[in-house]
Amino acid sequence: MQPNVSSEVSTEVGHVAIVPPAAEPAEKDVSVATAVGDNVIIMVRFRPDTTVWEINGLPAHLDKQAWFKLLCERAGSKFETRAGGRGYFRLTRVEYEAIAARNPN
Repeated sequence: MQPNVSSEVSTEVGHVAIVPPAAEPAEKDVSVATAVGDNVIIMVRFRPDTTVWEINGLPAHLDKQAWFKLLCERAGSKFETRAGGRGYFRLTRVEYEAIAARNPN
């Protein structure tokens, strides 16, 4: 009989949890926006007082709150709210680069 080499672990109540691979890095760099195909996803996490706690894709010349404000002004319709004080902007690469430029038009 072979040992179970599955990446799934069953708990005592029957739920299945996926075990992440051991080679995966422990911490992601949140300063870089996530690229998915031709889209860029900028994730945002908020503090309970609604200020920005964490946001990726942050240009060097802006702080977190200013970056979120600029994104809302230029691409507010692209923001999707999620539970738990989170949300994200789904932009094309061209839109992201235009907004992130030092002097956006």
